[in-house]
Formats: sequence, structure tokens, C-alpha cells
Amino acid sequence: MSLVEIANEAIKHALKALRKRQLLEEGAHVPAFVAFSRPIAPEGSEWKVKAENLQLELEQCYKSSISIV
Repeated sequence: MSLVEIANEAIKHALKALRKRQLLEEGAHVPAFVAFSRPIAPEGSEWKVKAENLQLELEQCYKSSISIV
């Protein structure tokens, strides 16, 4: 194999690894998105505020991880 072929194979391998990692990271956030999509039982505004804050934090983390990739 020439150096160009080896480099091309290394690039393909790296791209596959990045795609796989992205899918795994997106899958890790699915339970949180599902939990936040359900309405919260009205047990007080404190829980609602906490849930909204956590949702905003999760969205910010997700957006920052997308901008890094």
C-alpha cells in the first residue's frame, strides 16, 4: 500500500469512529429528553423550576457538544 492509500484508510477509519461516537452520545441523552417531554405532575412550583433549569442546562450542554464536533 502506498502512503496515500494508508492515509485515506486512516481518514475513513477516523470518520467512522466519530460517527459512532456521535450516535452513542446522542443515544445517551435520549432518556433525559423523554423525561423532559412528559408533563410534570403539579406538586409545586419548586419542582417545575428545577426541571426547567435542568432542561436548559441539558440543552446548553448538547448544543456545546454539537458545536465542538
